[in-house]
Amino acid sequence: MVSSVFVAVSLLASFIPSNHGYKEDSNATTAAMPFPTDLCAINAWPTEQPGVAYTAQLPDAELTAILQDIDPLRIQAIIEKLVSFGTRHTQSTQTDPERGIGAARDWLLEQYREFAAESEGWMTVELQSYIQHPANRITAPTNVSSVVATLRGSSDPDRIVVVSGHYDSRNTDVMNYVDDAPGADDE
Repeated sequence: MVSSVFVAVSLLASFIPSNHGYKEDSNATTAAMPFPTDLCAINAWPTEQPGVAYTAQLPDAELTAILQDIDPLRIQAIIEKLVSFGTRHTQSTQTDPERGIGAARDWLLEQYREFAAESEGWMTVELQSYIQHPANRITAPTNVSSVVATLRGSSDPDRIVVVSGHYDSRNTDVMNYVDDAPGADDE
């Protein structure tokens, strides 16, 4: 088994129905559904709210055990390392070994290769790259790379779990690929 596991856990905004920003309409044909105050009048508003009530799902024991292994200090160290590259703007330098998106890419690739080396062959790591030609926010042909790590399972090899994230960053000027853009609080 893998002796070092890096788990990225991301909580998405919940889409729990809410009456925030709504008022109940007194018309009998619309009373079952909150009426949006910021939209024009809707004559045929549904009489019932679609879907079912949201019920929170608690994590199972296996997930709880995995979460207990996550080291907050390691997460902090990873964030600090990524910040140390100054900027990770897509068009920042890719050849400087200490600054820019290229340095961040190479560091991430090496981190995952170390995990793979400890996995007894269960994990593979590859760099997938392509040239993005000029487009919105890309002013020149730019190499864009993804670090892809694949960890095969043993008990259910056909099951696929995708964990995704981004390592690029930008400052408030989306076209500024030179100045620092730490990206530690952009999610």
